[in-house]
Amino acid sequence: MKKILSSIVFAILICSPSYAQISAGISLSEQGFYALGTETNRPGSNNTPGPITSEAGAFQDTVTSVFVEYDTGSYIIGVDYIPDTIQTPENKNDQPDGANTVKGEFENHLSIYGIVPTPLSGIYVKAGLGMVTLDSITTGITSKYGEQDTTFVQLGLGYQHDADNGVFLRAELAAMAYDDVEATATTGSQNAASENQTNNKVKLEDMLSAYGKISIGKTF
Repeated sequence: MKKILSSIVFAILICSPSYAQISAGISLSEQGFYALGTETNRPGSNNTPGPITSEAGAFQDTVTSVFVEYDTGSYIIGVDYIPDTIQTPENKNDQPDGANTVKGEFENHLSIYGIVPTPLSGIYVKAGLGMVTLDSITTGITSKYGEQDTTFVQLGLGYQHDADNGVFLRAELAAMAYDDVEATATTGSQNAASENQTNNKVKLEDMLSAYGKISIGKTF
């Protein structure tokens, strides 16, 4: 993912006819996340289907990101990257042989977007797509899941105020919809009846996010 980010930023820079049209900045956003998670447990020793557990959850986090943009004159192309890991809250469920916990992390959250000004002064529309890695998805004593990549689409509306010396300020509202993610646990148990290794499976669907963001940047 980091190699992809570097390649995209490099491509934007070398394709730009004038560095006077390049901007960079930093953003601070308050972001909310929602998803429906379903875990299908491995079959029992008599090959009966394992129990299925589904639960919807939401959480909120403060997120910092950095961006690089190129202004074509009629629209803006940009790349936004969240360098920090976004961690979900940890849910704990006590079991007879130990505590069962559920948590996850979003890493390398990268978006590529376009900004188009509207006829209203300072108001713009933003649309884009991106990639993110879901890492360290675990369910404690039951299963452990490796990292999974997914993609998302983004749509937003914002306002930009241009100050002196190429400095600008933005306020923005946007929403994102992520593709579903399915993963098989990296740990399993031997099925006594079939002698096959069977692992739990987890699926995250209806993943949504929305944010309110303020940004400061400078055109060079």
